[in-house]
Amino acid sequence: MATNEKWRQPLAVWKDRYRNWIEKPDPENVLNTTIFFDMRCVAGEEGLVDTLRARIFEWSRANRIFLSFIARAASNTKVPLGFFRNFLLQHDEKEGHVLDLKHQAIAPVVDIARVYALALGLANVNSKERLKMAVERGSLGQEEASNLIDCFEFIHSVRFRHQSNQIKRGEPLTNNLSPSSLSRFEREHLKDAFHIIRNHMDRISRTYAGGIQ
Repeated sequence: MATNEKWRQPLAVWKDRYRNWIEKPDPENVLNTTIFFDMRCVAGEEGLVDTLRARIFEWSRANRIFLSFIARAASNTKVPLGFFRNFLLQHDEKEGHVLDLKHQAIAPVVDIARVYALALGLANVNSKERLKMAVERGSLGQEEASNLIDCFEFIHSVRFRHQSNQIKRGEPLTNNLSPSSLSRFEREHLKDAFHIIRNHMDRISRTYAGGIQ
C-alpha cells in the first residue's frame, strides 16, 4: 500500500475517507474499511494512528447501518461444509479439488473478530485478542470465544504444515489444500472447525445485521 501514492495521505484526508466509507457503506466502501481498519503503526508517529482509530470507533459505533453492512459482509463467506458434513471443494486447474484455507477458513474468523472490534470500539488488531476482549465486554460467551480461537489455531497449524510440505517438495506456496492429504482425525477436526465458524457467522448476522445475509 505504501508504494501507492493514493494511500500516502495526511491524517485529515484519511479521516475524510473513513467517514465517507462509514456513512456510505456501499460494497466498495465496506471492502476498503475491512482492508484498512486493521492498521498498525510500523514507523513514524504512532499518535497519528491512534487518533484516526479513535475517530473510526466513534463513527462506526454510532452508525448501526454501517455495522449491519460489515456484519453482512462477514457472514456472506461460504464455509466449505455441506449439510451432511461433506467438504465443498473448489476446483483449481493445477491442484485439483481443494479447500482454500485462507479465504474459506481463516478470513471468516478474522472478519468475525473485526465486527466485534468495530461494534465495541476495541483497539486490538489481533483477532484472538479481539475475541477475548469481546468476552470481557459481555458480547461473547467464554466457551464460544474459546471454540473460535481453537478453530483459528487449528486451521493455522494445518495451513503451516501444508506449506512446510510444499517447501520440502520445492513447490510454490499456496493456501489450497486437498483434504485427502490429511489424516481422518484432521479431516474430522477441520469439519468441526467449519461448523463452529459457520454457526458464529450466523450469530453475527442475527446480532448486527438483523439476520439479513
